[in-house]
Amino acid sequence: MPERGWLFGGAGLLVLISLSMRLFGIPNILTPYPMPLFIVILMGGKYLFPFITPLLYMLVLKVFSNSKHFSKVVVFLILAFAFINFYHFLNTWDLGVKYRSYEYAQFIAIENIVGFLIALTMGIAGHIKKSRSLILGANLTLFILLSWCAFPYLGEVL
Repeated sequence: MPERGWLFGGAGLLVLISLSMRLFGIPNILTPYPMPLFIVILMGGKYLFPFITPLLYMLVLKVFSNSKHFSKVVVFLILAFAFINFYHFLNTWDLGVKYRSYEYAQFIAIENIVGFLIALTMGIAGHIKKSRSLILGANLTLFILLSWCAFPYLGEVL
């Protein structure tokens, strides 16, 4: 797929994923509101939130994709967000168990672990094989996680 396909196709997919949060209403195991999107919605940006991660995705591609270190940047971003996401879970796990259920919190954690492992595997494989498609796929997978289930809202059901 050409670069423009990754750029605009990926951004369009991210908009659809972000919009799915509104379609399913309250957070559930299929659409666990990511905390950043939830905060934007509460601050009145309900029409802005579907465009946050697509714009960030496009920015990362525009700024870093022509660099010879793009694969390293993608792997670093995956590891950084995975670590911050893990820290988020450590701090909100009790809320998830209290307000949702142990099974809910566990399922969301598994979604995140599997997603970040897939992205990291793609990123490392792309770096080793020097495969542009794998690196672009890893980057898109990272932003899908950020749009969908990373940093999930685990508080009270609103």
